[in-house]
Amino acid sequence: MKKTVLVTNNRKAREAFAGKCEILWKSSYEEVLQQVRDLVYAGYALLTHPQASSVKPNRTPVRSVLLSDERPDEETQLRDQMLMGNIIEQYRQWQAVQKPPEEETEAVLADYETVDLSMIEEAFAQMI
Repeated sequence: MKKTVLVTNNRKAREAFAGKCEILWKSSYEEVLQQVRDLVYAGYALLTHPQASSVKPNRTPVRSVLLSDERPDEETQLRDQMLMGNIIEQYRQWQAVQKPPEEETEAVLADYETVDLSMIEEAFAQMI
């Protein structure tokens, strides 16, 4: 039986998925991407795209990604590894252009968390 893992720095996602899957809590968007990359290299498969929304990575401070411990075929694993390398590089390029505000208001942060959560919930619902 495959295990589903949620890597997130989204408080709402952590609460919503408690008990539904393993949760790896990270403190920043970049740490989420790095943990996802490490899991992909360890043989996990991406279940959701790490840039699933149209919100640019220099605008949102939150990110959630679902993975499975079901080892993908070699071609898929290589594709996911390349994808994660590219996404981390893109993230860093966006940060060089303009970083998100150091501190968002609680209302703005809650909006970003809601958008991120809705995408993960939709993906999770389709997997069941």
